[in-house]
Amino acid sequence: MVMLFSCYTNENGQGNYYMEYDYEKQENNEQDSEHLLDDQEARKMHRELDRLISSRRQEKRANGGRIAAIVIGGFALVVAASLIGFNVIHDSGYEYDYDDDESVYETVEGDYELPLDKGVSFTLDGIEMRLPVSLQTFLDMGWEIDENEYSNLPETITEDDYVTVDLRKGSLDLYSVKLDIPQGMDSCRGEEAEITRLSIHASEGIDFEDCFGISTSDDPDDVEDSLEDADITFDKYESDYSESYTVYMDAGDETGSLNYYIYDDEIDSISLSYYNYD
Repeated sequence: MVMLFSCYTNENGQGNYYMEYDYEKQENNEQDSEHLLDDQEARKMHRELDRLISSRRQEKRANGGRIAAIVIGGFALVVAASLIGFNVIHDSGYEYDYDDDESVYETVEGDYELPLDKGVSFTLDGIEMRLPVSLQTFLDMGWEIDENEYSNLPETITEDDYVTVDLRKGSLDLYSVKLDIPQGMDSCRGEEAEITRLSIHASEGIDFEDCFGISTSDDPDDVEDSLEDADITFDKYESDYSESYTVYMDAGDETGSLNYYIYDDEIDSISLSYYNYD
């Protein structure tokens, strides 16, 4: 894959990134098996990307709030685009435009904000719960920590640590599950940690529904219909290749997000995140 990254500074002194994609060279490269990733390498890259996006999003929301999260989210999508073939990402307006595709980011205003308690609620394996939820709850449900080079549970977790683990239950996997210390503590033992971010991927076939009753097996149109019916504010990103819907919840020191990623006319993943800055 042949990418060209560039950066320019606008009148406000903000750095903006854009990327150009050489389709002709990519087509030639695809004819050579040496340029193709095997499954293991692709999985490694996507998992590293997931960690990058999650850590950047959390850092930015902590330091600058929602607007800053959008800006750094745009940079993270530059990296994502390099993996899946997007062409141009530019401008702090978070709008995408190139020869064969026009991609747009917009905020759809509703009359209501999704309450945090509802937005971070979900049903897993028929059990209702909400973030944050103790890691032990998942272990008691039969999930196990998949120990590997990307996933290991430390003996102790502090408030400054960024810890993710992969969970497995039979043939099902939950990747990059974010762990944090319980509120009011400076540190905790690994097994005492709480889960604060969860991503459900359609490929896993996990029994999951979000607060609107949406699962990864549902019709993608149900996502936008549900958000509009609830008359809540949400962010929408749309291109020829994918769509993304994100709802942000704010309850003072506690915030959260609910994200739907749609690819190839299917719900690819549903992600929930919870943050506490107290």
